[in-house]
Amino acid sequence: MFYFFFIPVKLSLRLLCSFLYPQLHAPPTLPQFAFCEGAYFSFEHGPCVLVSRKLPPPQRVYTMAHELKHHLADRNEMIAFCHEANVPAQIEIGAEVFAAELIYPEDEFAKYFTEKNIKSGACTAEDIVHLKHSTDTTLSYTSLAKRAERMGFALKGSLPKVGWIKLEENLYGEPAYKRINRYRQFLALQHRVD
Repeated sequence: MFYFFFIPVKLSLRLLCSFLYPQLHAPPTLPQFAFCEGAYFSFEHGPCVLVSRKLPPPQRVYTMAHELKHHLADRNEMIAFCHEANVPAQIEIGAEVFAAELIYPEDEFAKYFTEKNIKSGACTAEDIVHLKHSTDTTLSYTSLAKRAERMGFALKGSLPKVGWIKLEENLYGEPAYKRINRYRQFLALQHRVD
């Protein structure tokens, strides 16, 4: 049985870690959790996965898949949470590759580019945005770009590191959730004025 928790603040993760692992003489400090998106624990009552509530839904899916890899393959090699202080880089890279493959398999990725007649080395940032939009994958633009380069669909360094959302909005327009949020803010302001 798995226990999934969505942690609201960094402090909750620290407290849970010190509760589950009292044998650690010095529980992890808050700075160690500053960038912690998730954690995997294997303890006597069963496995436990923590995922930060601050993550958007697609990143939560990725983090859960990442932690699943730790459960399946690394539970005897890890102390508790994903941090460079206690997890070797190769284990973390393996978890990232596992999560990406689970969410959007490389075969499907290659099939998309083949069907769109995008030749080796010819993939553009726009092609990545179209792929994400048409397949509804929750894999991040950065992960898709890395994969395109690694698989040879894009030339090394030809895809941007940032600016994906702006490019998406240029191609497909502003997403509905942004318009809805702006409208809600407008209504809240109107309500305060009245």
